[in-house]
Parts: sequence; structure tokens; C-alpha cells
Amino acid sequence: MTIKEIKRVEVMILVETGKITGSQAATMMGTSLRQTRRIIKKYREGGAVNLAHGNRGKPSPNRLDPTLTSTIKQLLKEKYTDYNTLHLTEILAERHALRVSASSLTRIRQEAGYPTLHHKKSRKYYTRRERKPMQGEMLQADGSIHDWLEGRGPKLTLIAYIDDATNKVYATFREQEDAAGYLEVLQEICLTEGIPQSIYMDKRLTSRKRVSLVEQLAGKEPKSQFERVLEELGIELIPAHSPQAKGRIERLFETLQDRLVKALREASADSLEKANGVLKRFLHNYNQRFMVKAQQDG
Repeated sequence: MTIKEIKRVEVMILVETGKITGSQAATMMGTSLRQTRRIIKKYREGGAVNLAHGNRGKPSPNRLDPTLTSTIKQLLKEKYTDYNTLHLTEILAERHALRVSASSLTRIRQEAGYPTLHHKKSRKYYTRRERKPMQGEMLQADGSIHDWLEGRGPKLTLIAYIDDATNKVYATFREQEDAAGYLEVLQEICLTEGIPQSIYMDKRLTSRKRVSLVEQLAGKEPKSQFERVLEELGIELIPAHSPQAKGRIERLFETLQDRLVKALREASADSLEKANGVLKRFLHNYNQRFMVKAQQDG
């Protein structure tokens, strides 16, 4: 019995010996008079044993099937050792028809000796800027140099844009971060969605400026080739002065360096061409899963 139940037995003994009233017993146990009368009745019918919780010693009706737990542990060992817990719950449901909550999966991982890999780090808090209300009002752009192919092929750079209002992602793999890669993805966006109003990105591409002698004499401000294209399209370029300023795309890369790497691994991608083929299929599913509705139509 628990300490609480033992105390109730002591109170019941006082009631049965006539030393206290039902109202006094209710005060001592912190229960209503009605509930106290039920407790007194149970005690008189079966003694102290009757005051123990009825479910004690019984298996929980909500417990996981041992076969399900065993199957998940085996899959963890064979395939999914380095998958984070939330991603793994989705994979188990989609590929193996095994549905389990993230909290239960965390417990199973700990039991199997494969605890969750990613832990939240304490970071300086930055107030999040509100999303733009309409799709296309602002895109955030950046490049991520990473070992996307895990040594199976060359080290690639993922160039990506994310719509600030909807979280829709557009991206391509390149051998290096260059203006041509940004323009390639921007062309796709313009042809499929329309011309965005503004692009929020690092100042790296805008810093590579060349100006001819004629332009210098004419007093023209030097512009990079990327800036010239945006000016022709009427797109405002907003330079970011820190990674935190464009936090939405920085968080995107954290997610992709986890999920996309595994998609590339499972497809055995070992070249730029194969990586872009996997990326196209991955983004279709990713956007369906993580896109949000813009606050305003337009």
C-alpha cells in the first residue's frame, strides 16, 4: 500500500472506534464527505485491503504489444540507429505500418541501447519575426556545404530558398556555392510560382562586384551579376547581417542535414546527378508534410 492508503486505514480505525466523526475524517484525508462515506463503506466491507487501488499489480491496458516493441528494437538495430525520434515515428508508420508515439519510441530506444541522438542545446533566445502574410512576399535563400553523400561521392553544396509565408522549399545541389546555382533555383521559382517580391540572403553574392571604367566614370554603383538579374526582375534584395536574421532557412538546413542525408543514403546516391534526382522526390514529400497555409491569399 502507498503512504496515502496507509494513512486512510489509520483514519478508518479512528472512525470505527468512535474517536472521530465522518466530517473530521473527511478533513483529515482531504476528501469530500460523500467520498469519505464511500471509503468507510469499502473499509467495512473488506478491511484495509479494500482501500488499495483496484488496478495495482495489473498490466496497463494502454501498454504496447511486446511483439511491436520487439519489432521496433530489431529495426532500430538493423536500419535506423541514427534516425531522430520524430523522423523515426514517421518512417515506422509509412514503411512498416507500425504506429507508436514519440514518447514510447524514446523509451524503447533507451531500452534497446539506442537513445535519441539529438538533444536540444541551450541557445541565446532571439525573438522570432512574424511570417510575411502572403506567399512570394519574401524568400529566404542560403547555401549549405555539407558531406551530403557521406563519402560516397563529392562534397556538395545545397542551394535552397524557403518561402517565408508558407515554408515551401525550392533547392538544388551544386558542386559549389555560386551565383549560377542561386539563379537556377530562382528561375524555377519564377516559372512555376511567379516572381517573388523580395529575397533575404547573405551578402556573399552581393559582395562580388565588378564595374567597368565607363561605369565608374558615369558614377554608377557597382553591382554583382546576381544583383543585376534581381534588378531586371524587380526583386528587392535584403542583405542579412547575421545567421539569426534568416533563422527560418538556418533551421531548414538543420532538418535537411538529418533527413535528406538519410534519403540520399537509402537511394545509394553517389553523384551530383543522382543527388538531385533524390532531392526532387524528397522535396515533393517534404513540402506536403511541412508547408503551412499563408495568412492571406495572393
